[in-house]
Amino acid sequence: ASPEDRKGGHFLLKVDIEGGEYPLMIEAHESGVLCEYVKMGNGADLIVEFHSQRVTGRHDLGNKVKEARKGLEECGVTFRQLGAHWG
Repeated sequence: ASPEDRKGGHFLLKVDIEGGEYPLMIEAHESGVLCEYVKMGNGADLIVEFHSQRVTGRHDLGNKVKEARKGLEECGVTFRQLGAHWG
């Protein structure tokens, strides 16, 4: 497809994968795929439900995810965050 044919799209992803959101966010940033998609003239929105370590088990991915989110936002990816509340 020509560059003109590849722009004007929109990617929307809702993520609720019980702790898998942490490595997914890191991979989304490191791969550069979403940033390239936006650079081609498209939109990208991520709706992410982040789960607490009570659900995911102990991990130290919080800072890496913050860096990944910042990098994705800087290239034009939009975020909406959902809270995971367990009674």
